[in-house]
Amino acid sequence: MSIRNLPFALISLVAFVVVFATAPAPTYGHSHEVVDAAPLSVGVEHAINGELTEEDAGTDWYSFTASAGQNYIVELKPTIALTRHDDHPSDDHPALAHGHLVDPSILEILDEEHTQLVGEKDGGGILPNSARASFTPEEGGIHYIAVGAGAQDRTGTGGYTISIRADDHADDYRTVSDAILRPGGSATATIDSDVAPGDERLTRWDWIVIDRPNADGLRPHPGVESLDDRDVIRVEFPEGGWYRFDVLDAPSGVGIWHIWREDGDLNTYVVADPLTSIEDYFFSGTLYVEIGTPHASEGNTGTYTLSLTTVLPDS
Repeated sequence: MSIRNLPFALISLVAFVVVFATAPAPTYGHSHEVVDAAPLSVGVEHAINGELTEEDAGTDWYSFTASAGQNYIVELKPTIALTRHDDHPSDDHPALAHGHLVDPSILEILDEEHTQLVGEKDGGGILPNSARASFTPEEGGIHYIAVGAGAQDRTGTGGYTISIRADDHADDYRTVSDAILRPGGSATATIDSDVAPGDERLTRWDWIVIDRPNADGLRPHPGVESLDDRDVIRVEFPEGGWYRFDVLDAPSGVGIWHIWREDGDLNTYVVADPLTSIEDYFFSGTLYVEIGTPHASEGNTGTYTLSLTTVLPDS
Protein backbone atom coordinates (compact mmCIF):
# COMPACT_ATOMS: atom_id res chain seq x y z
CA MET A 1 0.00 0.00 0.00
CA SER A 2 1.24 3.46 -0.80
CA ILE A 3 0.28 6.02 1.85
CA ARG A 4 1.49 9.59 1.73
CA ASN A 5 0.45 13.14 2.44
CA LEU A 6 -0.80 14.46 -0.86
CA PRO A 7 0.30 18.08 -1.44
CA PHE A 8 -2.23 20.76 -2.30
CA ALA A 9 -0.19 21.63 -5.39
CA LEU A 10 -1.34 20.12 -8.66
CA ILE A 11 -0.43 16.46 -8.92
CA SER A 12 0.70 14.90 -12.19
CA LEU A 13 -1.80 12.54 -13.72
CA VAL A 14 -0.97 8.88 -13.35
CA ALA A 15 -0.25 7.24 -16.70
CA PHE A 16 -2.42 4.28 -17.59
CA VAL A 17 -0.55 0.99 -17.52
CA VAL A 18 -1.84 -2.14 -19.22
CA VAL A 19 -1.98 -5.04 -16.79
CA PHE A 20 -0.99 -8.32 -18.40
CA ALA A 21 -2.66 -11.63 -17.60
CA THR A 22 0.37 -12.68 -15.56
CA ALA A 23 -0.10 -9.77 -13.14
CA PRO A 24 -2.17 -10.22 -9.95
CA ALA A 25 -5.86 -9.76 -10.76
CA PRO A 26 -7.62 -7.01 -8.74
CA THR A 27 -9.79 -8.51 -6.02
CA TYR A 28 -11.80 -5.36 -5.22
CA GLY A 29 -11.76 -6.33 -1.56
CA HIS A 30 -13.91 -9.44 -1.79
CA SER A 31 -11.23 -12.07 -1.15
CA HIS A 32 -11.04 -11.48 2.65
CA GLU A 33 -7.25 -11.58 2.28
CA VAL A 34 -6.11 -8.59 4.30
CA VAL A 35 -2.73 -7.33 3.11
CA ASP A 36 -0.59 -4.64 4.77
CA ALA A 37 -3.47 -2.88 6.56
CA ALA A 38 -2.54 0.66 7.57
CA PRO A 39 -3.80 1.77 11.01
CA LEU A 40 -6.64 4.30 10.97
CA SER A 41 -7.70 6.24 14.08
CA VAL A 42 -11.32 7.13 14.79
CA GLY A 43 -12.20 10.81 14.20
CA VAL A 44 -12.24 12.99 11.07
CA GLU A 45 -9.21 14.86 12.40
CA HIS A 46 -7.27 11.61 11.83
CA ALA A 47 -8.20 11.31 8.14
CA ILE A 48 -5.53 9.66 5.99
CA ASN A 49 -4.52 10.64 2.47
CA GLY A 50 -3.86 7.49 0.47
CA GLU A 51 -3.05 6.51 -3.09
CA LEU A 52 -4.28 3.49 -5.00
CA THR A 53 -1.53 2.39 -7.40
CA GLU A 54 -1.12 -0.34 -10.00
CA GLU A 55 0.95 -2.34 -7.49
CA ASP A 56 -1.98 -2.48 -5.04
CA ALA A 57 -3.87 -4.91 -7.32
CA GLY A 58 -7.11 -3.03 -6.84
CA THR A 59 -7.25 -2.85 -3.03
CA ASP A 60 -5.84 -0.80 -0.15
CA TRP A 61 -6.53 -2.07 3.38
CA TYR A 62 -7.00 -0.13 6.63
CA SER A 63 -7.48 -1.33 10.20
CA PHE A 64 -9.08 0.32 13.23
CA THR A 65 -10.18 -0.72 16.71
CA ALA A 66 -13.96 -0.86 17.06
CA SER A 67 -16.14 -0.97 20.18
CA ALA A 68 -19.14 -3.29 20.30
CA GLY A 69 -22.48 -1.54 19.79
CA GLN A 70 -20.94 1.76 18.62
CA ASN A 71 -22.15 3.14 15.30
CA TYR A 72 -19.33 4.07 12.89
CA ILE A 73 -19.35 6.11 9.70
CA VAL A 74 -16.62 5.52 7.11
CA GLU A 75 -16.15 8.35 4.59
CA LEU A 76 -14.10 8.12 1.41
CA LYS A 77 -13.56 10.87 -1.13
CA PRO A 78 -11.18 11.82 -3.95
CA THR A 79 -8.22 13.92 -2.87
CA ILE A 80 -9.09 17.60 -2.37
CA ALA A 81 -6.74 20.51 -3.10
CA LEU A 82 -7.09 24.22 -2.41
CA THR A 83 -7.00 26.48 -5.45
CA ARG A 84 -7.25 30.21 -6.05
CA HIS A 85 -9.23 31.90 -8.78
CA ASP A 86 -8.18 35.09 -10.53
CA ASP A 87 -11.47 36.80 -9.65
CA HIS A 88 -11.00 35.94 -5.94
CA PRO A 89 -7.19 36.02 -5.44
CA SER A 90 -7.43 36.18 -1.64
CA ASP A 91 -9.73 33.18 -1.29
CA ASP A 92 -8.86 29.49 -1.30
CA HIS A 93 -11.44 27.14 -2.81
CA PRO A 94 -11.55 23.36 -2.44
CA ALA A 95 -11.40 21.39 -5.69
CA LEU A 96 -10.54 17.88 -6.81
CA ALA A 97 -6.76 17.50 -6.99
CA HIS A 98 -5.07 16.34 -10.17
CA GLY A 99 -4.28 12.66 -9.94
CA HIS A 100 -7.25 11.91 -7.67
CA LEU A 101 -9.00 8.55 -7.70
CA VAL A 102 -12.04 9.30 -9.87
CA ASP A 103 -14.48 6.88 -8.23
CA PRO A 104 -13.23 5.70 -4.82
CA SER A 105 -15.28 2.90 -3.29
CA ILE A 106 -15.53 1.24 0.11
CA LEU A 107 -15.22 -2.33 -1.13
CA GLU A 108 -16.04 -4.06 2.14
CA ILE A 109 -15.63 -3.95 5.92
CA LEU A 110 -14.50 -7.04 7.85
CA ASP A 111 -14.46 -7.93 11.53
CA GLU A 112 -11.52 -9.40 13.45
CA GLU A 113 -12.25 -12.87 12.05
CA HIS A 114 -12.31 -11.46 8.50
CA THR A 115 -16.07 -11.98 8.25
CA GLN A 116 -17.73 -9.44 5.99
CA LEU A 117 -19.94 -6.97 7.89
CA VAL A 118 -20.53 -4.50 5.04
CA GLY A 119 -20.44 -5.11 1.30
CA GLU A 120 -19.43 -2.58 -1.31
CA LYS A 121 -20.57 1.02 -0.85
CA ASP A 122 -19.85 2.96 -4.03
CA GLY A 123 -21.72 6.16 -3.19
CA GLY A 124 -23.53 8.11 -0.51
CA GLY A 125 -20.92 10.74 0.31
CA ILE A 126 -21.23 14.50 0.20
CA LEU A 127 -19.08 14.89 -2.91
CA PRO A 128 -19.89 13.30 -6.26
CA ASN A 129 -18.09 9.96 -6.62
CA SER A 130 -17.38 9.77 -2.91
CA ALA A 131 -18.55 6.92 -0.69
CA ARG A 132 -19.94 6.41 2.79
CA ALA A 133 -20.80 3.39 4.91
CA SER A 134 -22.47 3.20 8.31
CA PHE A 135 -22.37 0.10 10.51
CA THR A 136 -22.54 -1.08 14.11
CA PRO A 137 -20.34 -4.05 15.05
CA GLU A 138 -21.79 -6.55 17.51
CA GLU A 139 -18.31 -7.34 18.84
CA GLY A 140 -15.32 -5.12 19.45
CA GLY A 141 -11.75 -5.62 18.23
CA ILE A 142 -9.71 -4.94 15.12
CA HIS A 143 -11.80 -4.30 12.00
CA TYR A 144 -10.66 -3.89 8.41
CA ILE A 145 -11.74 -1.57 5.58
CA ALA A 146 -10.97 -2.27 1.92
CA VAL A 147 -10.67 0.68 -0.47
CA GLY A 148 -10.57 0.47 -4.26
CA ALA A 149 -11.89 1.85 -7.52
CA GLY A 150 -15.66 1.91 -7.97
CA ALA A 151 -17.87 0.62 -10.75
CA GLN A 152 -17.24 3.71 -12.88
CA ASP A 153 -13.70 2.50 -13.61
CA ARG A 154 -12.47 -0.64 -11.84
CA THR A 155 -8.94 -0.08 -13.15
CA GLY A 156 -8.74 3.46 -11.77
CA THR A 157 -5.81 4.65 -9.67
CA GLY A 158 -5.04 7.87 -7.80
CA GLY A 159 -5.35 9.74 -4.53
CA TYR A 160 -8.16 9.64 -1.99
CA THR A 161 -8.90 10.50 1.64
CA ILE A 162 -10.42 8.09 4.15
CA SER A 163 -11.75 8.76 7.64
CA ILE A 164 -13.89 6.97 10.22
CA ARG A 165 -15.86 8.47 13.07
CA ALA A 166 -18.27 7.38 15.77
CA ASP A 167 -21.78 8.85 15.73
CA ASP A 168 -25.37 7.96 16.54
CA HIS A 169 -26.70 9.13 13.16
CA ALA A 170 -24.97 9.30 9.81
CA ASP A 171 -25.09 12.88 8.51
CA ASP A 172 -26.04 12.20 4.91
CA TYR A 173 -29.54 12.24 3.43
CA ARG A 174 -28.90 9.04 1.46
CA THR A 175 -28.41 7.08 4.67
CA VAL A 176 -30.98 4.36 5.29
CA SER A 177 -31.30 4.80 9.03
CA ASP A 178 -32.87 2.34 11.44
CA ALA A 179 -34.39 5.35 13.21
CA ILE A 180 -37.56 6.15 11.26
CA LEU A 181 -39.84 9.00 12.29
CA ARG A 182 -43.55 8.97 11.42
CA PRO A 183 -46.38 11.48 12.12
CA GLY A 184 -47.28 11.53 15.80
CA GLY A 185 -43.87 10.17 16.79
CA SER A 186 -40.51 11.51 17.92
CA ALA A 187 -36.84 10.56 17.68
CA THR A 188 -34.17 11.33 20.28
CA ALA A 189 -30.50 11.61 19.35
CA THR A 190 -27.25 13.27 20.42
CA ILE A 191 -25.51 16.16 18.72
CA ASP A 192 -21.73 16.57 19.18
CA SER A 193 -20.81 20.17 18.38
CA ASP A 194 -17.97 21.48 20.49
CA VAL A 195 -15.80 22.74 17.64
CA ALA A 196 -15.21 26.50 17.66
CA PRO A 197 -14.76 28.29 14.32
CA GLY A 198 -11.09 28.94 15.14
CA ASP A 199 -10.30 25.36 16.19
CA GLU A 200 -6.84 24.43 14.87
CA ARG A 201 -8.17 21.06 13.67
CA LEU A 202 -10.50 22.72 11.17
CA THR A 203 -9.44 22.79 7.54
CA ARG A 204 -10.30 25.52 5.08
CA TRP A 205 -13.06 23.42 3.54
CA ASP A 206 -14.92 22.56 6.74
CA TRP A 207 -16.91 25.76 6.29
CA ILE A 208 -16.98 27.65 3.00
CA VAL A 209 -18.45 31.14 2.83
CA ILE A 210 -20.40 31.62 -0.38
CA ASP A 211 -22.57 34.31 -1.90
CA ARG A 212 -26.04 32.77 -1.91
CA PRO A 213 -28.52 34.22 -4.47
CA ASN A 214 -31.68 35.79 -3.02
CA ALA A 215 -30.13 35.99 0.44
CA ASP A 216 -28.74 38.93 2.33
CA GLY A 217 -24.99 38.97 1.90
CA LEU A 218 -22.70 36.03 2.51
CA ARG A 219 -23.70 32.86 4.31
CA PRO A 220 -21.69 29.86 5.48
CA HIS A 221 -22.12 26.62 3.62
CA PRO A 222 -21.07 23.22 5.00
CA GLY A 223 -18.06 21.98 3.10
CA VAL A 224 -16.61 18.58 2.33
CA GLU A 225 -16.86 17.42 5.90
CA SER A 226 -17.06 19.19 9.22
CA LEU A 227 -15.79 18.33 12.66
CA ASP A 228 -19.12 19.61 13.95
CA ASP A 229 -21.74 16.88 14.05
CA ARG A 230 -24.74 16.76 11.73
CA ASP A 231 -27.52 14.19 12.15
CA VAL A 232 -29.97 13.00 9.53
CA ILE A 233 -33.21 11.31 10.54
CA ARG A 234 -35.35 9.42 8.06
CA VAL A 235 -39.04 10.37 7.96
CA GLU A 236 -41.90 8.35 6.43
CA PHE A 237 -45.16 10.09 5.47
CA PRO A 238 -48.03 7.63 4.83
CA GLU A 239 -50.00 10.38 3.08
CA GLY A 240 -49.60 13.97 2.00
CA GLY A 241 -50.68 16.76 4.33
CA TRP A 242 -49.63 19.59 6.60
CA TYR A 243 -47.04 18.60 9.19
CA ARG A 244 -44.79 20.35 11.70
CA PHE A 245 -41.26 19.39 12.76
CA ASP A 246 -40.11 20.60 16.20
CA VAL A 247 -36.66 20.31 17.76
CA LEU A 248 -37.26 19.98 21.51
CA ASP A 249 -35.14 19.87 24.67
CA ALA A 250 -32.03 20.69 22.65
CA PRO A 251 -28.77 22.52 23.41
CA SER A 252 -28.68 26.16 22.35
CA GLY A 253 -28.68 26.65 18.58
CA VAL A 254 -29.53 23.06 17.60
CA GLY A 255 -32.12 22.97 14.85
CA ILE A 256 -33.09 21.88 11.34
CA TRP A 257 -30.76 22.84 8.50
CA HIS A 258 -32.28 21.08 5.51
CA ILE A 259 -34.96 18.64 4.42
CA TRP A 260 -34.38 16.33 1.44
CA ARG A 261 -36.91 14.38 -0.57
CA GLU A 262 -36.17 10.79 -1.47
CA ASP A 263 -35.30 11.75 -5.06
CA GLY A 264 -32.54 14.01 -3.74
CA ASP A 265 -34.32 17.34 -4.25
CA LEU A 266 -33.62 19.76 -1.43
CA ASN A 267 -36.14 21.90 0.45
CA THR A 268 -34.12 24.78 1.90
CA TYR A 269 -35.69 26.83 4.68
CA VAL A 270 -32.53 28.16 6.32
CA VAL A 271 -30.63 31.32 5.41
CA ALA A 272 -28.40 31.89 8.44
CA ASP A 273 -29.08 29.59 11.40
CA PRO A 274 -30.99 26.30 11.79
CA LEU A 275 -34.68 26.46 12.70
CA THR A 276 -36.28 24.81 15.73
CA SER A 277 -39.66 24.48 14.01
CA ILE A 278 -40.80 24.01 10.40
CA GLU A 279 -44.42 23.71 9.24
CA ASP A 280 -45.23 22.87 5.62
CA TYR A 281 -47.16 20.64 3.26
CA PHE A 282 -45.31 17.38 2.61
CA PHE A 283 -46.24 14.73 0.06
CA SER A 284 -46.39 11.05 0.94
CA GLY A 285 -43.10 9.18 0.84
CA THR A 286 -39.66 9.44 2.42
CA LEU A 287 -37.87 12.58 3.59
CA TYR A 288 -34.56 13.15 5.36
CA VAL A 289 -34.23 15.89 7.99
CA GLU A 290 -30.77 17.27 8.78
CA ILE A 291 -30.14 18.48 12.34
CA GLY A 292 -27.13 20.64 13.24
CA THR A 293 -25.82 23.75 14.98
CA PRO A 294 -24.90 27.28 13.84
CA HIS A 295 -21.51 27.41 12.14
CA ALA A 296 -20.10 30.09 14.45
CA SER A 297 -20.90 28.38 17.73
CA GLU A 298 -19.44 25.94 20.20
CA GLY A 299 -20.49 23.97 23.26
CA ASN A 300 -23.74 22.74 21.70
CA THR A 301 -23.27 19.07 22.58
CA GLY A 302 -26.20 17.20 24.10
CA THR A 303 -29.39 15.28 23.43
CA TYR A 304 -32.41 16.60 21.54
CA THR A 305 -35.76 15.32 20.32
CA LEU A 306 -37.25 15.75 16.86
CA SER A 307 -41.04 15.48 16.87
CA LEU A 308 -43.45 15.28 13.94
CA THR A 309 -47.10 16.27 14.30
CA THR A 310 -50.02 16.60 11.88
CA VAL A 311 -51.43 20.14 11.71
CA LEU A 312 -54.26 21.93 9.94
CA PRO A 313 -53.26 24.86 7.68
CA ASP A 314 -54.43 28.30 8.66
CA SER A 315 -57.83 29.02 7.16
